[in-house]
Amino acid sequence: MGTVQVMALNPARKGNMGRLNSSQPLYVYDTLIAQPWLKGVIAQIRGEKEIPGVDAGDEKAVKKAREGLKRQLPIRAIHYSKFRNNHRSSEDAVPESFLFQTTIDVDDVEYVDAALEKARELNCSNTIWKGKLLHLEYSARKKLHIDIRMPMGMT
Repeated sequence: MGTVQVMALNPARKGNMGRLNSSQPLYVYDTLIAQPWLKGVIAQIRGEKEIPGVDAGDEKAVKKAREGLKRQLPIRAIHYSKFRNNHRSSEDAVPESFLFQTTIDVDDVEYVDAALEKARELNCSNTIWKGKLLHLEYSARKKLHIDIRMPMGMT
C-alpha cells in the first residue's frame, strides 16, 4: 500500500475556524467536498447561484453574504495532523505530527492555469519534484490550492 495523505480537518458546516477535531485521510476530504450542500455553497460564493434573501443588485449585501457563506466551508490544515486541544495555531501544533507537506495558494486568477500546468509537469519530471503532487483543487473563489509533499531537505 502507498503513502496515505492525511490532514487535520474540521468537516462541520459552520465549524469553528480555530478548531480541527480530527486527522483524516485525503479521501475523506474529497468525499466531503463532493457533497451537494457544499457544491451549492461554493456556487453561491462564486456567483453561479443566487443567495436566497439577498438582493443580487446590492453589491455590499452580496459581498457580506458571500463572506458569511465562506464561514460555512470545512476547515483543513495540511501541515500538521494534530493540534493540542484541537486548536489550530502554530503554538498548538504537535511537532511530531508535522506532515512534510504544504499547500501552495495561487490567489491570482490570472496564474491559475499556468500553475496547474506547471504542477502537473513537475510531478512527472525527473527532478526532486517527481511524484510530490498530492492534490489539486479549485478554491471556492476559483483560485487554486496545490498540495505537495516537500522533497527531502526542503523543510
